[in-house]
Amino acid sequence: MSRIFRVFAAAVVIRGGRVLLLRRSELQRFLPGTWGVPCGKLNFGENAEDAAVRELAEEAGLRGKVEKLVGHSFFLSTYQDQDCHNVQLSFLVSVDTDTVVLSDEHDDHKWHPVDDLDSSGVDEYNRIVIERARVD
Repeated sequence: MSRIFRVFAAAVVIRGGRVLLLRRSELQRFLPGTWGVPCGKLNFGENAEDAAVRELAEEAGLRGKVEKLVGHSFFLSTYQDQDCHNVQLSFLVSVDTDTVVLSDEHDDHKWHPVDDLDSSGVDEYNRIVIERARVD
C-alpha cells in the first residue's frame, strides 16, 4: 500500500452570532451525513487561504475573504487503498451574505448559534475550530 500526504483547507464562517454548517450527502464516501464547516483538498500549487475561499464558493456558493488562521490538525486516513497523512488548516472567513447554494456534496445547511454547539451535530474537531474562530 502506498502512502500520500494531503493538505485540506476549511472555511469557518460566523455571521450574526451563527456559524455556517453543511451536512455531507449520504452519497459521499467520506463522512456521509456528517455536519461540518466547508472544507476540501488544496489543488496542486494552490495556497491554503485561496483553497478555503474556493471551497466555500464551491460548497456553499458564498464569496468570502480570509480573516485569519484559527487552527490546524493532523490526521491519518485511508483513501483508494492508500495510507494518507492529512493536514487541515482552518481559517475564519467573512462573507457579505448568508444566502447559501449547496453543491451536490451536501444535502443541507444551517446557520447554527455559535453559543450552542452542543446541539449542532459537529464533531469535536469542528467544535474546537469554531470555538477558536469565535474567541480569537
